[in-house]
Amino acid sequence: MASSVVKLRPDTYERVRRLAQARNASMQEVIARGIDALERQEFARGFQEDFAALHDDAKAWKAEHDEREVWDSSLDDGLNP
Repeated sequence: MASSVVKLRPDTYERVRRLAQARNASMQEVIARGIDALERQEFARGFQEDFAALHDDAKAWKAEHDEREVWDSSLDDGLNP
């Protein structure tokens, strides 16, 4: 595995160290989990912004609603999962 050096402020380094110790994990794992969480948070924020923009566009929102109705009708097809 390739290795790189990342400089952290002393207080940040200590926070990562404490989190790793408390979770019985490596500092690299704590940092990776933090990055994963941040990526998920940013994805969710982007999704919410896109959904709000869709909702604000009356024509696009109606098209979305109409498409949902078509898909919802498939729930009454008599097939059981």
